[in-house]
Amino acid sequence: KVLLSASETRLLPEIKLIVAMPLLVEVDSKLMLAQPGYNGHCGVLVTGNTSVRDNVPLAEAVAALADLLRDFKFATRGDRSRGIAGLVAPCLRMGGFLHGNALIDTVEADESQAGKGTKCELTHAIYGETPYSVVQREGGVGSLDESLSTAIMSGAPFIVLDNLRGSLKSTVLEAAVTPVSSDTRTTVRVPFLGEIPVVMGRTLFQATS
Repeated sequence: KVLLSASETRLLPEIKLIVAMPLLVEVDSKLMLAQPGYNGHCGVLVTGNTSVRDNVPLAEAVAALADLLRDFKFATRGDRSRGIAGLVAPCLRMGGFLHGNALIDTVEADESQAGKGTKCELTHAIYGETPYSVVQREGGVGSLDESLSTAIMSGAPFIVLDNLRGSLKSTVLEAAVTPVSSDTRTTVRVPFLGEIPVVMGRTLFQATS
C-alpha cells in the first residue's frame, strides 16, 4: 500500500502495447519505428532485441510478402489479396493506423491439412509473436467465452480461434471485435476474479475452419 501510494509510482510511464519486434507507429502525424526497449513517445514496449530495416524499397517489400504465399493455392485473386492483407494488417492495427472494429483473419480450406495453420503461423513469424490459441469446446470444463476472456486478459496480440465447427456464438467475441473506438474497453471475467476492462484497439483475431 505504501509503494502504490508513493508519488514516484504515479510517474511510471504508460505501456500501451507489448510486442516482440520493432513496430511502425504514428506519433504527431509522423511515422516512427519503435525500437527494442521502451519507446516513451508512443508507449510501446519492444521485448526483443531484433533490429529491422526501415528503408526497404517498396518493390522489394511487395515481392518478399508475395513470396511467402507462393505455395498456397487461393480460390480467387481476391482471396490472394486478402491473404496478403492478413500479413500486413496486424502492423497497421497494432501501430494504431486502423481503428474501429477488430480484424479477424479467417482461413478456410477445401481439405484437411491444406495449410490453414501454416498460413497463420507465417503471420506470427513475421511479428515474432506466440499466439493464444482458443478451442471451441463441446463438453468438459470451461466455455468458449471463458477461454476467450482468459486469452484477452493475457495481453497476447494474436488470438487464434482454431478449427471452428458449426455455429459460433460468443457475446465476448462480439463485444471484443466491435468497439466504439480504439480506446473502448471490453469487460471480461474469469473464475476467481472480478470483471476486468481491457482495451481491445490493438488485438488481432485469427480463425481457422
